[in-house]
Amino acid sequence: MSNSTRVLLGVVTLAFVGCGGGSSLPQHAGVVFAHVGSADSATGTSHVLTDDGQFFAGFHYGDPQATDWNATIDWRFLKANDAADSYRLKWTFTPSSGATATGSSDVAFDGLASVVVSVNDQLTITIDPLRPQNGG
Repeated sequence: MSNSTRVLLGVVTLAFVGCGGGSSLPQHAGVVFAHVGSADSATGTSHVLTDDGQFFAGFHYGDPQATDWNATIDWRFLKANDAADSYRLKWTFTPSSGATATGSSDVAFDGLASVVVSVNDQLTITIDPLRPQNGG
């Protein structure tokens, strides 16, 4: 094989390497939110959406009739494909009484609409679009 043929094959190979099905970087900014109760609850804890992360949430009702709880929320960016970023959400829900529950869900976040994952009647996790502050 001549040197010019080897160079040509090298260029063709490099051209196809970048044509895979998705990006290795997230396309959309957002916030991961652990809501107390439903997704429309204004009570909870949030963290800026990054490639991967973790935060802790919980709620202590101050009422002996209600079950206090703590949760660990983890997420990991999987890939960007078409107009959405794929993430794997994982959670551990620990009530003050009863068994700890764990789960996960793969979700697609397009940066426009919220992604809602109902864990149970006490915890809902969302990924919400990052909204500009003060109309900016």
